[in-house]
Amino acid sequence: MKAKLSLFLLSLLPSFASFSADLPKKPLSPAIDAETKLVMRSIGERYKKLQKWEAKFSQETYSIGLGKGTYNEGRFIFEAPNRFRYTIVRPDASDYISNGKKAWYISYRDGRTKPAYVRVFPDVSKVELDRYLIILRGIDISTAAKEKKFLTEFRPIGKSTPTDLRLDLTPTNSDEISQLTLIFKNDEAALSQAILTDSLGNKTTISVTVHKALKKVDSKEFEPDYPKGSTIEKF
Repeated sequence: MKAKLSLFLLSLLPSFASFSADLPKKPLSPAIDAETKLVMRSIGERYKKLQKWEAKFSQETYSIGLGKGTYNEGRFIFEAPNRFRYTIVRPDASDYISNGKKAWYISYRDGRTKPAYVRVFPDVSKVELDRYLIILRGIDISTAAKEKKFLTEFRPIGKSTPTDLRLDLTPTNSDEISQLTLIFKNDEAALSQAILTDSLGNKTTISVTVHKALKKVDSKEFEPDYPKGSTIEKF
């Protein structure tokens, strides 16, 4: 069984629950319409240009239960296929890192110079990444097999306007995230916004403010560096 980790539970909340579950497979989504397929292909091509990229972002989360929202700023860096660092800079502080083999979630509850709370996932292949890594890695429907796999994971609806492309994705097997939306400006290769809605109606909007494609990435970006005395828990 794969450990399912939600972006909401990892990056957006001060504490989270990690659990394993085998969810029943739902039927393949109905045939997608022509506009949706064109939007998917366009977005897929844009991500091909971003095999290595970094960005600064803002992250706004609105909680239905609390009736208020939170605001954070951060940075992410990504190298295909699955090496990444997703960092919340302020006002909270956390890192979610994968070197492609292992993954770490680090919460700096008392600041980055004080002992942190570290959750280690020794085998990243057993962590369900697609629910949020799609924001960084993108979609790939370049072959019939890859398109079929994508459609077993998401039900897509794409829309094209004079200014942007929008792709709404409903996960077929998720009890945490109910919808993920990717928005691209027509003249940009990089993501403009990602909107995640959880099963309770809480909504998080990640807005890319500055981005750039990279030719080379320092491997140190994908290794954790936390203070001595940190609490470490393995999953």
